[in-house]
Amino acid sequence: MVIPTELQSGLSVSFRVSFPLFPAAEWVATLHLISLNSKVDITAKPDGDAFVFSATAAESAEWAAGQYSALIRVSKGDDVHQPVSQRLTVLPNLAAMDSHDPRTDAEKALDAIQATLASRATSDQLKLSFGGRSLEKTPLSDLLKLEARFIRKVNSERRKKTGRGLLKLNRVRMR
Repeated sequence: MVIPTELQSGLSVSFRVSFPLFPAAEWVATLHLISLNSKVDITAKPDGDAFVFSATAAESAEWAAGQYSALIRVSKGDDVHQPVSQRLTVLPNLAAMDSHDPRTDAEKALDAIQATLASRATSDQLKLSFGGRSLEKTPLSDLLKLEARFIRKVNSERRKKTGRGLLKLNRVRMR
């Protein structure tokens, strides 16, 4: 197994990996999670020829949500190798939050575009001048193009989440 691509802060973590060239009986493995503002190191416990990485819910609750570089390094004396290097996302601990906006970035952008379109009085209000200064607004045609683009993106995300494909098949039986 490869390491997960997502971990949830505040939940127990446990996964098993094995590397045929680096059996756990001879090597020590450490998982390094490194982000812009945080670093977590987890040393694996051997399980036969595999490594088991684990952290308690209390330990993972300390992890900051965000994108991490995840590295597994194995060592035996002065010999060090890095068989795994990938990106990993630590999701926030929702149970510990007072509030949470579950919308994706695309959904937030679409909502903002639609709110702007709803409050736009006329399309000829593209430029405002006051006190010798001018302010240009985004043209209505550009907002409509952005809206269409984000509608497609949001629909695509929702299809992926439900496991549905791009096309919907309707089966028809002819008599």
